[in-house]
Amino acid sequence: MGSRYIENCFVLVACLIMLGWSLAVIWGCAKFAFGYSNETQWTCYVLDASSYPVEAIPDDTPVSTHFTDVSGRFNWLCEAGFWIFSVQLISLLLANKLPTAKYGAIVTMFLHLVHFVLLNFFRFDYAGQVCSGDLLSLETDGTLGFPYLIHQGQFLKIMAIY
Repeated sequence: MGSRYIENCFVLVACLIMLGWSLAVIWGCAKFAFGYSNETQWTCYVLDASSYPVEAIPDDTPVSTHFTDVSGRFNWLCEAGFWIFSVQLISLLLANKLPTAKYGAIVTMFLHLVHFVLLNFFRFDYAGQVCSGDLLSLETDGTLGFPYLIHQGQFLKIMAIY
């Protein structure tokens, strides 16, 4: 076997890994953004400097109080991720077939970078950590329900790390 054959095998394996990762991200984003899940879609708000999330903003809350809509942020990240990864995957698959597809790939790579920065900011800021359950004590087993966004937070964390 020549070195060219081994190089082509490595390229093929790398492409298959990237294809698998892209499809997993598209599936996960669709699951959380569009509700293809058996889980109840909860809303999660965090009052500034509070360690506990709330389901809704109480009616008697003063206007000056600042709540962060973490569930809205997470849903937006998943929906944007679904569309960006889908268009990027299609552009990359068609890059050799259509001469203009490479420009779509370049644009979606830029959007992917912007999405990645926002993903890290929204997921790892204080409100994102509260609703994701990162600040829960170690005695809990992650089965807490309302209003924590445990599974969505874990998915976004995996997206940010990998």
